[in-house]
Amino acid sequence: MKHIGIIGGGQLGVMLGESINKLGSTAYALGPQGSPASKFLAEFQPGDLKSQSDISEFAKGKDAIVLEVEHVDPLLLEAIECPVFPRLDTLETCRHRRLEKEFLRDHELPHAQWDFVDSIDAAANTRFEFPCVSKTTVGGYDGLGQGIQGSQDRLVKSLESASAEQLQHGFVLEELIELYTEVSCIVATDSNGDQVAFPVIENFHKHHVLDLSILPAEIPRNLADLVTETAKETARLLGSPGLITVEFFVTQVKPRGPHRSADGFYLLINEIAPRPHNSGHLTRCGTSISQFDALARILVGIPLVEPTLANASGTWAMCNLLSDLWLPSKTLNTDALRAFPNIHEFFLYGKDPTRPKRKMGHVITHEPNAESARKNMDELRAHLSSSAR
Repeated sequence: MKHIGIIGGGQLGVMLGESINKLGSTAYALGPQGSPASKFLAEFQPGDLKSQSDISEFAKGKDAIVLEVEHVDPLLLEAIECPVFPRLDTLETCRHRRLEKEFLRDHELPHAQWDFVDSIDAAANTRFEFPCVSKTTVGGYDGLGQGIQGSQDRLVKSLESASAEQLQHGFVLEELIELYTEVSCIVATDSNGDQVAFPVIENFHKHHVLDLSILPAEIPRNLADLVTETAKETARLLGSPGLITVEFFVTQVKPRGPHRSADGFYLLINEIAPRPHNSGHLTRCGTSISQFDALARILVGIPLVEPTLANASGTWAMCNLLSDLWLPSKTLNTDALRAFPNIHEFFLYGKDPTRPKRKMGHVITHEPNAESARKNMDELRAHLSSSAR
């Protein structure tokens, strides 16, 4: 039996902890008091993810440490004696958008054209083409710290209102991509370098937050193969055991940045996450082994197996349940679930709906096709948010 420490107390850590415990090992979690892990995992230690003393104390006696989130300073992890997943150099690359873009550029991986500005003067003098997307280099997620800049004047005004910390780290500018769709591919790599990849997932966002994921992705087979090949190459170049999730833009308009193409579609890497991914919740039901099971196997030293679709026909779908659903009545009308017999998982994370668009849970369903999946997920959420009884 191994003792595995999870840094982070959110839902990803909860689901990973379940998979670790199923393998006869023990999962421990470090995170804020009241976080999901404090409610679901027996071995929970309250602590500050920005405190080196809290992290060092938590790591004592562990066989491995794994991060649930990438927004942890690698310097706080350097003194840990056991293996850390992901590797610290991979963590540093993936948590900083400029370093991530430089990694993609240096390894000739497909990505949108980009530039970097860290001052109002730099913004006023950039020759980057507008409109573009500006992104903070650290700390942003679910669209936070991002904005479309229609002109150079607007970019300058945006930086004038930025915080001193944001200016210190700077902003990445990206060419604005005319999206056809977005997809993700999760790659698991064990300590021997052996890889397996999950089937490609198609993702739909609302207000920059993941709304719906479907499996398999509705894209041509050649394009799906290219996505998988590129994701595995990216994970191989990063060189870290664990999970690497690669998010992709798919467009039919030839981009300015270096790209790959198949069947009239152009492929660009958007971001890399060195951890389990929100879209990968689908794998809890939709594939033979989940992303959490795969990572748990890596952590405890059990060989990986190739993930396959749990049902080759129809469409698996996962939708996020955001805190907005709780706003009308402060509760969910769970009686609505009776009208949706195809639901395979209804999972609430034990969070309080304290802010808009907070991820409170998810639903996984199996439907005849993607169209019915979208329709039923929208209807389900509408019924869940209606007044109970």
